[in-house]
Amino acid sequence: MARFQVTFEDVGFTDDRALKDAALSEDEVKKFNKKAFKARLFKRPVIELLGAHFAEDDDQGKRDIKVFLSVDLLLEASYIEHAENAAPPESVLAEVQAVLLEKAKKPVDLQGNWENVMATEPEEAAADL
Repeated sequence: MARFQVTFEDVGFTDDRALKDAALSEDEVKKFNKKAFKARLFKRPVIELLGAHFAEDDDQGKRDIKVFLSVDLLLEASYIEHAENAAPPESVLAEVQAVLLEKAKKPVDLQGNWENVMATEPEEAAADL
């Protein structure tokens, strides 16, 4: 089995302008993974959390700002096509979302419609950074 970085994304709306820069730090990711391993949160094909952040859609007003919550997970799959078609691991995504929403100063109305938006080999993803 190969390993792939898979990005899952949800969309939402908020009045919190500072949220566009919210992300989990490396230490927060390590802490999350340690807690998740201990609680046995990760089920195949999920191996671990790689990162999570909010991004703001372009050209937004001051209210009802459209934001994207992106969560990068390391998944195990036979082929990249399997990783690209992996179903969103709802329980893992809900836990990551809860941790990241602690950074919000105002409510965020997330839609709850997680989508698998991209799968790459981890080496490719690291080369793009």
